[in-house]
Amino acid sequence: LTGGIGLIAAALGGGLMGGAAGALFKQSMAITEDDLKAIDAELDSGKVAVVVACDAYEVDGVVADLRQHGAAT
Repeated sequence: LTGGIGLIAAALGGGLMGGAAGALFKQSMAITEDDLKAIDAELDSGKVAVVVACDAYEVDGVVADLRQHGAAT
């Protein structure tokens, strides 16, 4: 009905929301530029990244679970 205007608006809105969320995660997780470059290289080679937000007391258990399933942490 909108002749594609709604699709364009949704794409722009999604891009803005994704950029804002990415900036928030990067800032709150204290990821360095070197870390981002290493992650980018892994993604370029066909791997995937998973970000897990958890409290400090949960980190050891989450890392152990991820490693048990073959993830690099």
